[in-house]
Amino acid sequence: MVERRYSEVVDLRELLVCQFPTLIIPPLPAKSAVRDVETFLNAGDAIAIQRFNLQFFLKEIAAMPVVMFFSEWTAPFFLDPRDSFETSTLLRIRAALKAFRTVN
Repeated sequence: MVERRYSEVVDLRELLVCQFPTLIIPPLPAKSAVRDVETFLNAGDAIAIQRFNLQFFLKEIAAMPVVMFFSEWTAPFFLDPRDSFETSTLLRIRAALKAFRTVN
């Protein structure tokens, strides 16, 4: 199992939307925030729900053959250990996103 931050999943989704404009890339679940004491006391439940929803999103991406076979980003996103992901893959993903944003 690999660990990814929510912002990294957001970056992956944005990159896939740019890379595959004709595919329907599923939406991400909203990032939850703890705003008050009652919410804080139920934060464990909220985190479990958010984790489930993120896992569902990632399974949907993994079930898309075009994305899995034709994007150079998905395999490293799912497989790279945290240290090599942060020092290599994530930097390349963010550079590609910057290039897409510049062109569009």
